[in-house]
Amino acid sequence: MGLSKSEVHAVKLRYKTAIDNNNTSTQVEIIKLLAASHGVTPSCIFKIIKGELGENIGTNLKILRLLNNLTQKEVAESTCLSCDTISALERGKHTPQRKSLQKIVELFGVSIEDI
Repeated sequence: MGLSKSEVHAVKLRYKTAIDNNNTSTQVEIIKLLAASHGVTPSCIFKIIKGELGENIGTNLKILRLLNNLTQKEVAESTCLSCDTISALERGKHTPQRKSLQKIVELFGVSIEDI
């Protein structure tokens, strides 16, 4: 990932502190700020703090989409899924099939475990 163990620990701590303090910044803004301050990509920070985000595929998908400055329509077009499917996934109203999930993780350059 490009960060030492102490830097990874610092990232996790800073993220948790920002969220716990009801920081007015969104999760996406916090991730982008952490990435910029550590000289890594937002996807790298996402992977580090994944445990803090929980196991909600929809929330993680939305965060990845916003980190990559994509609309639901752009994700749908890039993955050959419908906009309705992307929306339903983000809202937790639909559980993706493995084939659909594979298309999504390939788009964002993460593993299935990361999402």
